[in-house]
Amino acid sequence: MQDTAKAILTIFKNLNFKAYYNGEKCRNELYNDLNRGKHLKAVHTTIVTNALASDIQRIFPHAVVDEHNPMRFFIDFGNENIVIESFHKQTYYLSDGKTETFLAYPQVKHVDTLDEDFERKVFTINCVAQDLEENNYYGVSAHIDMDKKIIQTIQKDKKVFYEYPIRTLQAFVLMSQTGYTISKDTLKYIRSTMRYLRFMPSELVGKELRKIIVGQYVVETFKLMNKLGIFNSKCLIDNDKKEKILETFHNYSPERFEVLNNFRISKEIEMELWSVLFDSQEQAYKELSKFHCFSEKELHTIMWIMNNQNICESKTDIEMRNNIYNSLTDFEKENGIHYLKELIIKLNHIYKIIHKNDIDKKTLSKKLMFNLCCRPYFVNQITWNISDENKQKLIPKLLNEVNYPVTEDEIKQYIKINLGDEM
Repeated sequence: MQDTAKAILTIFKNLNFKAYYNGEKCRNELYNDLNRGKHLKAVHTTIVTNALASDIQRIFPHAVVDEHNPMRFFIDFGNENIVIESFHKQTYYLSDGKTETFLAYPQVKHVDTLDEDFERKVFTINCVAQDLEENNYYGVSAHIDMDKKIIQTIQKDKKVFYEYPIRTLQAFVLMSQTGYTISKDTLKYIRSTMRYLRFMPSELVGKELRKIIVGQYVVETFKLMNKLGIFNSKCLIDNDKKEKILETFHNYSPERFEVLNNFRISKEIEMELWSVLFDSQEQAYKELSKFHCFSEKELHTIMWIMNNQNICESKTDIEMRNNIYNSLTDFEKENGIHYLKELIIKLNHIYKIIHKNDIDKKTLSKKLMFNLCCRPYFVNQITWNISDENKQKLIPKLLNEVNYPVTEDEIKQYIKINLGDEM
């Protein structure tokens, strides 16, 4: 437990409230202790407490409330963003006997104890917490299931997935992160309720898929999702329209996902991972844009990587420079040289991994970086005292120069030769 978490727990203790270190970060630390050699990265620190929401706001007046959950707050504390939650239960499903309503975000109600708060965690291995003295608390069968590496629900009933179908994908998030096995009963519940994903907004579905792809065990997870038909299930697009989650993935053979085994999976290379799972830019854009959880820059990065493998296949420096220049769109021009460098680094990383036995990796990297950093691709990269119009004329010529002008005299001579009276 980090000092920031202890400090928050101390504050609540001094005010006579019960509080515990909880959430994904706490679970991951306990997971790492049980599974030596495995290291799940933590997302953020979460504290749960029996203090009311009004108490939390009084104690931390600058806390920001979650727009979808009034029992959840965000605070900046010790250079860390910390989540504080009042003990509560969540309701995602409403029925009056005649009509049913599936909620994308929960109705919440305060509860008094940690055990009651555990009930909203859905999966047993999420029911873990630590107090200020770092005593571990395990709800239901959390400790046993973590030891046996099993993912199962607290309630032995398919109702938990029916009431909030996103939990289906959350089970696969846990599998991808931990490598644990989803229990037979839980898989049975998932099979019988996954069709209700059609009531869930595509954005929520996309957010869970993004967590799955950056898990260490994503390949086996995607294979199981493919086998069960999860990708062929539908989700809600723009209110009334429903589309299959990832029809492209549903049509793949299980072996197609094994390309991800070549990578050292991390969140930092997420866009690269998506790029190697599609066969065309158009396919990638169509499938991923419907989730509304990818930014324009992220989608463009994926498509640019897919479309510019020829840069790494260049035989000469001049060919490579021209391939880089020809790859530029208005998007790169707007985002500048640092974004282009980011794209080149990602492209280089993928190409070296996919073609690991066919290329000289060091030479390729050096050539890419030399041709990227030492040759201008944008008008504002050239500091010569000439007009932007003339700079624009010179860039294609510069890219094809074997001997690039570097010194002041060389530059003056180059401008004189190539512009003459236009200066």
